[in-house]
Amino acid sequence: MLILLLLIRLSYSLLMAVPKKKISKHDSRVRRSAWMTKQSRRLLNKLNLHACTQCGETKQGHVACTACGYYNGRQVIEVASPASKGTVVASESV
Repeated sequence: MLILLLLIRLSYSLLMAVPKKKISKHDSRVRRSAWMTKQSRRLLNKLNLHACTQCGETKQGHVACTACGYYNGRQVIEVASPASKGTVVASESV
């Protein structure tokens, strides 16, 4: 009977995760703050800026360049003129 009680008590301690001590409010908040800072840095890095292969202007990755209209080695949008960079006149459906 005593062995059975010990086995039951041992099985409960193996099945359940129990913290050894209470985590203070400060430690919880520091951990949460670090996690939020990490998430905000990830969001800032998602902009994914690269240099255009045609004109060298900075553009967002996987997006047509607003300065020259090229994407993936071919012109997909027409740009008004080099003097007015960034203004798109018309777009083609490719």
